[in-house]
This record gives sequence, structure tokens and C-alpha cells, in this order.
Amino acid sequence: MIGGRGTGIPTERLAPWLEQHVPGFRGPATACVVNGGNSNPVVRVDSADGRVLALRSRAAGVDPRAHPIDREYRVLRALAGSPVPVPAAYAYCDDPTVIGQAFYVMDFVAGRIIDDARLPGIPREQRPVIYEDYVRTFARLHSLDWRARGLADYGKGAGYVRRQLRVLTQGYRAWNEPPLPELEWLIDWLERHVDRHVVDDHPVALVHGDVRIGNCVIDPASPRIAAVLDWEVSTLGDPIADAALLVLPWYLPPTPCGDFMTTPPGAFGIPPARQLIDWYCDERGLDALPELDFMIVFQLFRYSAANYGIGARARRGQHVSDLAEIWGALAGPNAARARTLIESGELCGGLS
Repeated sequence: MIGGRGTGIPTERLAPWLEQHVPGFRGPATACVVNGGNSNPVVRVDSADGRVLALRSRAAGVDPRAHPIDREYRVLRALAGSPVPVPAAYAYCDDPTVIGQAFYVMDFVAGRIIDDARLPGIPREQRPVIYEDYVRTFARLHSLDWRARGLADYGKGAGYVRRQLRVLTQGYRAWNEPPLPELEWLIDWLERHVDRHVVDDHPVALVHGDVRIGNCVIDPASPRIAAVLDWEVSTLGDPIADAALLVLPWYLPPTPCGDFMTTPPGAFGIPPARQLIDWYCDERGLDALPELDFMIVFQLFRYSAANYGIGARARRGQHVSDLAEIWGALAGPNAARARTLIESGELCGGLS
């Protein structure tokens, strides 16, 4: 058995299932929790002959409708062989007699996962190379023919931003905890302005929904993205909302994943946000990204609402990450940062 915060996985039942469903897997199996993340936990599973898999299941305490494991498995299968690198996904299990909950298994991709947007530990000259590949990877995602990959029913598409605003607001208030004044202000502002900035004829693309460098595996031998992980909130939606996440670290208050507010990213050899947007537009053949400023504010709202939920789960003892309380405390600063950007005019017309 392995355990983490009261959760155990019976490897004596898991190993026979893996032998049946994963080509070449041979038991017995050993397993250990991979620390990190604030949603669906990941377990590393090693076979007796050196095969390494990753098992992903649902976190405790989340809304049953949130973070659906089956959808994550489906999109990984759909992206196999595409220009977007993902781990090979082998099998999905919804039989509770195996480990007690639904899960899926995929290859454990070797490499570096670095949550800090400043990329500590990476040689300075490699950082812009990695960032360019990172940006172009998600631009290629947004250019994919999702219908041809069997994902025509993967999401509602048009109206993505309005739905996210409504659903996340409802989720934030459903915790029945004291309201957060900064977040209440931001919700009110977004509700009053969303129709001005978002129209239903925006293009629809397959969106990841949690774009950040820490959700990518950096190849251990070269400065490139080896795999994109954490597809739990992916859907069909507005690619400009996803593109805004590429540059969001440039607008966030200090977090455990980096601080570009007090120290410019150039100090770490990381390109300016404008360069990232230029790479993105070049890859997609676009001249510009309309309403990018609004989408940056919108994503600060999403971060704030998500942080609020992480904090609420931590207070209930249902968190996954050891940093859950720190992340939860960022709900107010993220919303306040959005208000500052709005009222200061800092976002008007550029990303310099």
C-alpha cells in the first residue's frame, strides 16, 4: 500500500489490472505519491522490470463534476501523434474495486517539471529557447483540427468565457465561507463588461485551461517541451483566453511559482511578454490577439476563484499540495491585482 493524507492504493489489486490493460506491464508493482499540484493527484507506479507509469485519480473533496478523470484520459488519447507532445495514455478504469476510485494510467515522462516561471536550475541561455517552444506548443494546440480528432462533442465552444465566469462564481459562493471583497469587486466588474469584450463569433479551439510552464515536462537532454500535462480543465473554448495564460506570470503578484513584479523577467534571461505573444501569433499566422487585455483580467479572476477553493479545501483537510494554504491565501491578492490593472490603465494597448 502507499498513502498520502489518508489515501492508500492497494498495489496488490492494481498490479493485476495493469498487467491486463497495459501492454508489457509485469507485476509486482511499487508506487509512490508524486508531490505537487492542487487538484488530481499523481502516483508513480514502477514494475518489477523497470517499467514506469503514472496513475492519475481524483482528489478528495472536489465537486464530483470537477476535474473529470475520464475527460482527461480522452483528450490525451485524442492528442496522440499530434504536434502537441503528451504522455501515451493506456487505460481508464471506473471500477471502484481496483483502487477505490476512477483513475487512468499513462507513461511517466522523464524530465524536469519546474513550477517557478523563472526556471531556476536551467542555464540562462536555454530559458528563452524553452519559452519559445512552450509558446509554440500551445499555439499548435489551438490550431489543431479538433473535429478530426474526435473531439467535436468535447465542449460547448462558443460562450466559453461567460460560462467560466458563471460557473466559477457559483463555485466560489458555494463554499459558504465569508465573501472576499476583492473577488466580489472583480466579479461585478467582469459581469458588467464581458459582453463588451467577448462576442460569440470568437474562434473555437481545443483549450488546455491551465497553461503554465509548471504543467509541462522539460526534456532532460535539450531545451524543449517533452510533454504537456494536467488536462483536467481542457475543453472547447476561446484560444485567446488560453493565450493570456502564457503571459499571466508577468501580471501576477508574487507566488510560490515566481515573482516578476519586483524583479523583471529579463533579469532571469526570460523574454518579455510581448515576445511570447509575437511567437504565438507567428505560429498561428495571426496579426494580433484581440481582447488580450480583457482575457488577462479574466484569467486573474479564474486564478483568484481557484485559489479561494484551494484554501477552502485546505481548511477542510482535503488538500493535495503541501503549499495549499499558501495558494489559498493568494485569492485576495490576485483579484486585487486585476483591479489595479484595470484602474491604472496598465493593460491598455500593450504588453511592454
